[in-house]
Amino acid sequence: MKILHVQSDEELQLALSRINEIWEVAVEGTPEFSELDHLATLVNDYEDKLIIEERKNQPEIKVSINDL
Repeated sequence: MKILHVQSDEELQLALSRINEIWEVAVEGTPEFSELDHLATLVNDYEDKLIIEERKNQPEIKVSINDL
């Protein structure tokens, strides 16, 4: 199964499972290596998005310049 995007926790789990499956055989120059690189990028982007959303909702971040 080709994973094209990671936009939910379910898709994240699918991508992580696939990474786990191909980890040992993903030698540089192989299709598995390209897939691993692609999946790692998708997972990283999704996790970064979650962290940003989580931090935007922290009270420390919700400060107006007029409050300073």
